[in-house]
Amino acid sequence: MTTTGRGTDQPIARTAAYLRCFPYDDLGTGPHHNAVLAYAQNLSLPAPAIYFDNGRLSSGPLPELSRLLCAVAVGHYDTVLVPGPFVLSLDDRKAQAVVREFSALGCRVIEVPSLSARAGTLRQVASGPRVRSGGVAGTGPRVTVPGRASRVKP
Repeated sequence: MTTTGRGTDQPIARTAAYLRCFPYDDLGTGPHHNAVLAYAQNLSLPAPAIYFDNGRLSSGPLPELSRLLCAVAVGHYDTVLVPGPFVLSLDDRKAQAVVREFSALGCRVIEVPSLSARAGTLRQVASGPRVRSGGVAGTGPRVTVPGRASRVKP
């Protein structure tokens, strides 16, 4: 979902990011936070609203993830950036179920590439075959699917 900006027909993406850390991190996962901000800028997205479950196990209650899902459900965001699906759950099936929940609400979940990843590659955490191209010429985006990651041909 997008809306148009005041006085323009250009769509405005509504972006959030979700971070989770266990055990509690006094520094608030600074490097992940900075990577999310930089990657949003790289994709020409607005600075994301940060939802952070600090000191929370993925198997326990995740109040900020719940708040984010509710915000997506009412149309506040159409894009969520994550460092990886592991922040949603360490269980791949549960993580993919959360991604499918976001997708069903019309929201894409994009994985922020690691620092060692090739610049310009877009990794969309996929709940199905939908993939947005945005990769470097000659390479396809990496897509996370249950049980494996594979290179998709452009």
